[in-house]
Amino acid sequence: MSQANLGLMLAMDVIGAAVGAMTMGRMADRLGRRPIVLTCLMLMCLGMLASASANSLLPFILSRLIAGLGLGGLNPAVTSMVSEMSNERSRDQSVALLGLGYTIGAIGGGATAAYTLTFLSWRWVFGLGAVLTSLTFMLALWGIPETPHHFLRKQPRNALRRLNILLGRMGYSPLEELPSMDAERRTQTFGCLFASQQLGKTVMLTMASLFTLSTFYFALKWLPKFAVDAGHSPSEAATVLMLFNVGGLAGVLAFGPVVRSLGLKRTTIGILLLSGAAILILGSSLRPLPLLAAVAFISGIFVNASFAGLCALAARAFDTDLRSTGIGFTLGIGRGGAALSPIAVGLLLTAGLGVPMVAAIFAGISALAGLLIYVTRAEH
Repeated sequence: MSQANLGLMLAMDVIGAAVGAMTMGRMADRLGRRPIVLTCLMLMCLGMLASASANSLLPFILSRLIAGLGLGGLNPAVTSMVSEMSNERSRDQSVALLGLGYTIGAIGGGATAAYTLTFLSWRWVFGLGAVLTSLTFMLALWGIPETPHHFLRKQPRNALRRLNILLGRMGYSPLEELPSMDAERRTQTFGCLFASQQLGKTVMLTMASLFTLSTFYFALKWLPKFAVDAGHSPSEAATVLMLFNVGGLAGVLAFGPVVRSLGLKRTTIGILLLSGAAILILGSSLRPLPLLAAVAFISGIFVNASFAGLCALAARAFDTDLRSTGIGFTLGIGRGGAALSPIAVGLLLTAGLGVPMVAAIFAGISALAGLLIYVTRAEH
Protein backbone atom coordinates (compact mmCIF):
# COMPACT_ATOMS: atom_id res chain seq x y z
CA MET A 1 0.00 0.00 0.00
CA SER A 2 1.34 3.44 -0.90
CA GLN A 3 1.92 6.10 1.77
CA ALA A 4 -0.96 8.18 0.37
CA ASN A 5 -3.42 5.24 0.44
CA LEU A 6 -2.26 4.32 3.92
CA GLY A 7 -2.97 7.87 5.09
CA LEU A 8 -6.46 7.67 3.56
CA MET A 9 -7.18 4.34 5.23
CA LEU A 10 -5.97 5.59 8.62
CA ALA A 11 -8.20 8.67 8.31
CA MET A 12 -11.51 6.93 7.57
CA ASP A 13 -12.50 6.08 11.14
CA VAL A 14 -11.66 9.67 12.10
CA ILE A 15 -13.94 11.01 9.34
CA GLY A 16 -16.68 8.69 10.58
CA ALA A 17 -16.09 9.91 14.13
CA ALA A 18 -16.51 13.53 12.99
CA VAL A 19 -19.87 12.80 11.39
CA GLY A 20 -20.94 10.65 14.34
CA ALA A 21 -20.04 13.31 16.91
CA MET A 22 -22.16 16.00 15.21
CA THR A 23 -25.19 13.86 14.37
CA MET A 24 -25.28 11.63 17.45
CA GLY A 25 -24.45 14.55 19.75
CA ARG A 26 -27.56 16.41 18.61
CA MET A 27 -29.66 13.25 18.90
CA ALA A 28 -28.41 12.71 22.47
CA ASP A 29 -29.83 16.11 23.45
CA ARG A 30 -33.16 15.36 21.77
CA LEU A 31 -33.66 11.65 22.51
CA GLY A 32 -31.59 11.12 25.65
CA ARG A 33 -28.02 10.04 26.41
CA ARG A 34 -28.67 6.33 27.07
CA PRO A 35 -30.19 5.26 23.70
CA ILE A 36 -27.41 7.02 21.79
CA VAL A 37 -24.71 5.31 23.88
CA LEU A 38 -26.25 1.92 23.05
CA THR A 39 -26.61 2.77 19.35
CA CYS A 40 -22.98 3.89 19.10
CA LEU A 41 -21.68 0.72 20.76
CA MET A 42 -23.67 -1.33 18.26
CA LEU A 43 -22.19 0.61 15.32
CA MET A 44 -18.67 0.09 16.66
CA CYS A 45 -19.23 -3.66 16.99
CA LEU A 46 -20.63 -3.99 13.46
CA GLY A 47 -17.81 -1.89 12.02
CA MET A 48 -15.12 -4.04 13.60
CA LEU A 49 -16.77 -7.27 12.47
CA ALA A 50 -16.85 -5.89 8.91
CA SER A 51 -13.18 -4.85 9.20
CA ALA A 52 -12.21 -8.37 10.24
CA SER A 53 -13.89 -9.87 7.15
CA ALA A 54 -12.81 -7.27 4.53
CA ASN A 55 -10.90 -8.65 1.53
CA SER A 56 -9.97 -5.42 -0.28
CA LEU A 57 -9.28 -1.76 0.42
CA LEU A 58 -12.75 -0.32 -0.30
CA PRO A 59 -14.73 -2.62 2.06
CA PHE A 60 -12.10 -2.07 4.73
CA ILE A 61 -12.39 1.73 4.37
CA LEU A 62 -16.20 1.55 4.62
CA SER A 63 -16.02 -0.68 7.68
CA ARG A 64 -13.69 1.81 9.39
CA LEU A 65 -16.17 4.57 8.56
CA ILE A 66 -18.99 2.66 10.30
CA ALA A 67 -16.90 2.00 13.40
CA GLY A 68 -15.91 5.68 13.44
CA LEU A 69 -19.57 6.78 13.46
CA GLY A 70 -20.06 4.90 16.71
CA LEU A 71 -16.81 6.05 18.26
CA GLY A 72 -17.48 9.71 17.48
CA GLY A 73 -21.08 9.65 18.70
CA LEU A 74 -20.17 7.93 21.94
CA ASN A 75 -17.97 10.77 23.18
CA PRO A 76 -20.50 13.65 23.45
CA ALA A 77 -23.23 11.41 24.85
CA VAL A 78 -21.06 9.87 27.57
CA THR A 79 -19.29 13.16 28.37
CA SER A 80 -22.64 14.90 28.85
CA MET A 81 -23.93 12.02 30.97
CA VAL A 82 -20.93 12.08 33.33
CA SER A 83 -20.95 15.89 33.56
CA GLU A 84 -24.63 15.91 34.54
CA MET A 85 -24.24 13.12 37.10
CA SER A 86 -21.22 14.75 38.84
CA ASN A 87 -21.11 17.42 41.50
CA GLU A 88 -19.29 20.72 41.03
CA ARG A 89 -16.11 19.68 42.83
CA SER A 90 -15.61 16.43 40.94
CA ARG A 91 -17.01 17.37 37.50
CA ASP A 92 -13.74 18.20 35.70
CA GLN A 93 -11.94 15.19 37.13
CA SER A 94 -14.89 12.89 36.33
CA VAL A 95 -15.01 14.02 32.71
CA ALA A 96 -11.24 13.65 32.42
CA LEU A 97 -11.43 10.15 33.90
CA LEU A 98 -13.54 9.11 30.92
CA GLY A 99 -10.21 9.13 29.09
CA LEU A 100 -9.22 6.15 31.22
CA GLY A 101 -11.72 4.01 29.36
CA TYR A 102 -10.25 4.95 26.00
CA THR A 103 -6.67 4.64 27.25
CA ILE A 104 -7.11 1.32 29.07
CA GLY A 105 -8.85 -0.05 25.99
CA ALA A 106 -6.02 1.19 23.81
CA ILE A 107 -3.43 -0.38 26.12
CA GLY A 108 -5.31 -3.65 26.07
CA GLY A 109 -5.69 -3.43 22.30
CA GLY A 110 -2.01 -2.67 21.87
CA ALA A 111 -0.96 -5.54 24.11
CA THR A 112 -3.37 -7.87 22.35
CA ALA A 113 -2.13 -6.78 18.93
CA ALA A 114 1.52 -7.19 19.91
CA TYR A 115 0.83 -10.71 21.17
CA THR A 116 -1.66 -11.79 18.51
CA LEU A 117 0.39 -10.60 15.55
CA THR A 118 3.22 -12.92 16.52
CA PHE A 119 1.19 -15.98 15.46
CA LEU A 120 -2.19 -14.85 14.02
CA SER A 121 -3.32 -12.43 11.31
CA TRP A 122 -4.48 -8.84 11.83
CA ARG A 123 -8.12 -9.94 11.36
CA TRP A 124 -8.12 -11.46 14.83
CA VAL A 125 -7.39 -8.05 16.37
CA PHE A 126 -10.63 -6.61 14.94
CA GLY A 127 -12.57 -9.77 15.77
CA LEU A 128 -11.54 -9.66 19.42
CA GLY A 129 -12.41 -5.96 19.53
CA ALA A 130 -15.89 -6.74 18.23
CA VAL A 131 -16.40 -9.40 20.89
CA LEU A 132 -15.34 -7.06 23.70
CA THR A 133 -17.55 -4.25 22.37
CA SER A 134 -20.57 -6.58 22.26
CA LEU A 135 -19.93 -7.44 25.92
CA THR A 136 -19.71 -3.72 26.70
CA PHE A 137 -23.07 -3.23 24.98
CA MET A 138 -24.65 -5.81 27.28
CA LEU A 139 -23.14 -4.16 30.37
CA ALA A 140 -24.35 -0.73 29.21
CA LEU A 141 -27.83 -2.08 28.52
CA TRP A 142 -27.99 -3.34 32.08
CA GLY A 143 -26.08 -0.68 34.02
CA ILE A 144 -26.26 2.78 32.39
CA PRO A 145 -29.24 4.94 33.48
CA GLU A 146 -30.74 7.91 31.69
CA THR A 147 -29.85 11.34 33.11
CA PRO A 148 -32.32 13.57 35.01
CA HIS A 149 -32.23 16.01 32.10
CA HIS A 150 -34.00 13.50 29.85
CA PHE A 151 -36.96 13.13 32.23
CA LEU A 152 -37.27 16.90 32.61
CA ARG A 153 -37.02 17.69 28.89
CA LYS A 154 -39.00 14.82 27.35
CA GLN A 155 -41.24 13.98 30.35
CA PRO A 156 -41.87 10.41 29.18
CA ARG A 157 -44.38 8.05 30.71
CA ASN A 158 -43.91 7.63 34.48
CA ALA A 159 -41.20 10.33 34.33
CA LEU A 160 -41.58 11.41 37.96
CA ARG A 161 -41.36 7.86 39.32
CA ARG A 162 -38.35 7.00 37.15
CA LEU A 163 -36.63 10.27 38.02
CA ASN A 164 -37.13 9.67 41.75
CA ILE A 165 -35.62 6.18 41.43
CA LEU A 166 -32.57 7.72 39.78
CA LEU A 167 -32.34 10.51 42.38
CA GLY A 168 -32.55 7.90 45.13
CA ARG A 169 -29.59 6.03 43.63
CA MET A 170 -27.68 9.33 43.62
CA GLY A 171 -28.51 9.97 47.30
CA TYR A 172 -31.14 12.70 46.87
CA SER A 173 -34.66 13.01 48.29
CA PRO A 174 -37.59 12.30 45.94
CA LEU A 175 -39.52 15.09 44.20
CA GLU A 176 -43.24 15.63 44.64
CA GLU A 177 -43.65 16.92 41.08
CA LEU A 178 -41.55 17.51 37.97
CA PRO A 179 -39.92 20.96 37.81
CA SER A 180 -41.10 22.94 34.81
CA MET A 181 -38.77 23.73 31.90
CA ASP A 182 -39.38 26.99 30.08
CA ALA A 183 -40.35 26.93 26.41
CA GLU A 184 -37.15 28.64 25.29
CA ARG A 185 -34.99 25.84 26.69
CA ARG A 186 -37.26 23.18 25.22
CA THR A 187 -36.88 24.62 21.72
CA GLN A 188 -33.13 25.29 21.63
CA THR A 189 -31.77 24.29 18.24
CA PHE A 190 -28.42 23.57 16.65
CA GLY A 191 -28.25 27.23 15.58
CA CYS A 192 -28.13 28.34 19.21
CA LEU A 193 -24.46 27.34 19.23
CA PHE A 194 -23.86 30.40 17.04
CA ALA A 195 -25.93 32.90 19.00
CA SER A 196 -24.04 35.98 20.13
CA GLN A 197 -23.42 34.72 23.67
CA GLN A 198 -22.14 31.33 22.44
CA LEU A 199 -20.40 32.16 19.16
CA GLY A 200 -16.97 33.00 20.58
CA LYS A 201 -16.78 29.87 22.72
CA THR A 202 -18.04 27.67 19.90
CA VAL A 203 -15.51 28.97 17.36
CA MET A 204 -12.49 28.99 19.68
CA LEU A 205 -13.16 25.56 21.18
CA THR A 206 -13.76 24.12 17.72
CA MET A 207 -10.44 25.45 16.42
CA ALA A 208 -8.62 24.29 19.55
CA SER A 209 -10.22 20.86 19.10
CA LEU A 210 -9.05 20.76 15.49
CA PHE A 211 -5.44 21.49 16.43
CA THR A 212 -5.39 19.25 19.53
CA LEU A 213 -6.85 16.26 17.71
CA SER A 214 -4.56 16.78 14.71
CA THR A 215 -1.58 16.31 17.00
CA PHE A 216 -3.26 13.39 18.76
CA TYR A 217 -3.97 11.52 15.52
CA PHE A 218 -0.54 12.31 14.12
CA ALA A 219 1.02 10.39 17.01
CA LEU A 220 -1.65 7.69 17.32
CA LYS A 221 -1.91 6.78 13.63
CA TRP A 222 1.67 7.15 12.42
CA LEU A 223 3.83 6.18 15.40
CA PRO A 224 3.76 2.42 14.61
CA LYS A 225 4.57 3.12 10.94
CA PHE A 226 7.48 5.38 11.88
CA ALA A 227 8.79 2.66 14.20
CA VAL A 228 8.65 0.00 11.47
CA ASP A 229 10.33 2.31 8.94
CA ALA A 230 13.10 2.92 11.50
CA GLY A 231 13.87 -0.81 11.46
CA HIS A 232 11.77 -2.15 14.33
CA SER A 233 9.52 -5.20 13.95
CA PRO A 234 5.71 -4.89 13.79
CA SER A 235 5.46 -6.46 17.23
CA GLU A 236 7.94 -3.89 18.62
CA ALA A 237 5.99 -1.10 16.90
CA ALA A 238 2.77 -2.30 18.57
CA THR A 239 4.58 -2.29 21.90
CA VAL A 240 5.70 1.32 21.33
CA LEU A 241 2.10 2.31 20.63
CA MET A 242 1.02 0.50 23.79
CA LEU A 243 3.58 2.52 25.80
CA PHE A 244 2.21 5.71 24.23
CA ASN A 245 -1.19 4.73 25.60
CA VAL A 246 0.23 3.73 28.98
CA GLY A 247 1.60 7.26 29.17
CA GLY A 248 -1.88 8.48 28.36
CA LEU A 249 -3.21 6.50 31.32
CA ALA A 250 -0.71 8.20 33.62
CA GLY A 251 -1.56 11.61 32.17
CA VAL A 252 -5.31 11.20 32.71
CA LEU A 253 -4.82 9.95 36.28
CA ALA A 254 -2.65 12.98 37.11
CA PHE A 255 -5.02 15.42 35.41
CA GLY A 256 -7.61 15.70 38.20
CA PRO A 257 -5.23 16.54 41.07
CA VAL A 258 -3.38 19.08 38.91
CA VAL A 259 -6.65 20.73 37.87
CA ARG A 260 -7.71 21.13 41.50
CA SER A 261 -4.43 22.91 42.19
CA LEU A 262 -4.03 25.08 39.07
CA GLY A 263 -7.50 25.29 37.54
CA LEU A 264 -8.90 23.69 34.40
CA LYS A 265 -7.97 26.34 31.85
CA ARG A 266 -4.42 26.95 33.08
CA THR A 267 -3.71 23.22 33.29
CA THR A 268 -4.99 22.54 29.77
CA ILE A 269 -2.85 25.34 28.28
CA GLY A 270 0.29 24.06 30.01
CA ILE A 271 -0.36 20.49 28.89
CA LEU A 272 -0.82 21.58 25.26
CA LEU A 273 2.56 23.37 25.31
CA LEU A 274 4.27 20.33 26.85
CA SER A 275 2.53 18.10 24.31
CA GLY A 276 4.06 20.12 21.47
CA ALA A 277 7.51 19.85 23.03
CA ALA A 278 7.15 16.07 23.44
CA ILE A 279 6.04 15.60 19.81
CA LEU A 280 9.01 17.66 18.64
CA ILE A 281 11.41 15.37 20.53
CA LEU A 282 9.58 12.24 19.37
CA GLY A 283 10.25 13.03 15.70
CA SER A 284 14.00 12.75 16.29
CA SER A 285 14.01 9.76 18.66
CA LEU A 286 13.02 6.77 16.51
CA ARG A 287 16.18 4.82 17.28
CA PRO A 288 17.30 3.04 19.41
CA LEU A 289 14.20 1.19 20.66
CA PRO A 290 14.59 2.05 24.41
CA LEU A 291 14.80 5.76 23.58
CA LEU A 292 11.77 5.59 21.28
CA ALA A 293 9.78 3.72 23.94
CA ALA A 294 10.65 6.28 26.64
CA VAL A 295 9.78 9.29 24.47
CA ALA A 296 6.55 7.62 23.29
CA PHE A 297 5.53 7.11 26.92
CA ILE A 298 6.21 10.77 27.80
CA SER A 299 4.42 11.99 24.67
CA GLY A 300 1.42 9.87 25.57
CA ILE A 301 1.17 11.59 28.97
CA PHE A 302 0.74 15.07 27.51
CA VAL A 303 -1.07 14.29 24.25
CA ASN A 304 -3.81 12.29 25.97
CA ALA A 305 -4.12 14.69 28.91
CA SER A 306 -4.58 17.61 26.51
CA PHE A 307 -7.58 15.85 24.97
CA ALA A 308 -9.02 15.23 28.45
CA GLY A 309 -8.69 18.94 29.22
CA LEU A 310 -10.43 19.85 25.98
CA CYS A 311 -13.40 17.56 26.78
CA ALA A 312 -13.70 19.03 30.29
CA LEU A 313 -13.69 22.57 28.89
CA ALA A 314 -16.36 21.70 26.31
CA ALA A 315 -18.57 20.10 28.99
CA ARG A 316 -18.49 23.35 30.98
CA ALA A 317 -18.93 25.69 28.03
CA PHE A 318 -22.47 24.71 26.99
CA ASP A 319 -25.83 24.62 28.79
CA THR A 320 -27.43 21.26 29.58
CA ASP A 321 -29.87 21.41 26.67
CA LEU A 322 -27.04 22.03 24.21
CA ARG A 323 -24.27 20.11 25.94
CA SER A 324 -24.11 17.01 23.73
CA THR A 325 -24.77 19.17 20.65
CA GLY A 326 -21.95 21.55 21.59
CA ILE A 327 -19.49 18.82 22.53
CA GLY A 328 -20.41 16.89 19.38
CA PHE A 329 -19.95 19.93 17.16
CA THR A 330 -16.63 21.11 18.59
CA LEU A 331 -15.15 17.61 18.72
CA GLY A 332 -16.83 16.61 15.45
CA ILE A 333 -15.37 19.48 13.45
CA GLY A 334 -12.11 18.89 15.28
CA ARG A 335 -12.13 15.22 14.31
CA GLY A 336 -13.13 16.10 10.76
CA GLY A 337 -10.19 18.43 10.37
CA ALA A 338 -7.95 16.02 12.23
CA ALA A 339 -8.98 13.33 9.74
CA LEU A 340 -6.87 15.25 7.27
CA SER A 341 -3.90 14.86 9.61
CA PRO A 342 -2.96 11.25 8.66
CA ILE A 343 -3.56 12.10 4.99
CA ALA A 344 -1.43 15.24 5.25
CA VAL A 345 1.39 13.29 6.91
CA GLY A 346 1.36 10.76 4.07
CA LEU A 347 1.51 13.53 1.48
CA LEU A 348 4.26 15.42 3.33
CA LEU A 349 6.37 12.28 3.58
CA THR A 350 5.75 11.52 -0.10
CA ALA A 351 6.88 15.06 -0.93
CA GLY A 352 10.21 14.40 0.76
CA LEU A 353 9.86 15.95 4.21
CA GLY A 354 11.50 13.92 6.94
CA VAL A 355 9.82 12.74 10.11
CA PRO A 356 11.55 15.40 12.30
CA MET A 357 10.21 18.22 10.11
CA VAL A 358 6.67 16.79 10.07
CA ALA A 359 6.82 16.40 13.88
CA ALA A 360 7.91 20.03 14.21
CA ILE A 361 4.84 21.14 12.24
CA PHE A 362 2.51 19.29 14.59
CA ALA A 363 4.37 20.55 17.65
CA GLY A 364 3.59 24.09 16.48
CA ILE A 365 -0.06 23.14 15.95
CA SER A 366 -0.31 21.92 19.55
CA ALA A 367 1.15 25.21 20.83
CA LEU A 368 -1.37 27.12 18.72
CA ALA A 369 -4.20 25.15 20.38
CA GLY A 370 -2.92 26.33 23.75
CA LEU A 371 -3.06 29.94 22.55
CA LEU A 372 -6.67 29.52 21.44
CA ILE A 373 -7.66 28.11 24.83
CA TYR A 374 -5.94 31.09 26.48
CA VAL A 375 -8.19 33.61 24.68
CA THR A 376 -11.40 31.55 25.11
CA ARG A 377 -14.00 32.30 27.77
CA ALA A 378 -15.11 28.76 28.61
CA GLU A 379 -16.53 29.21 32.11
CA HIS A 380 -19.63 27.21 33.01
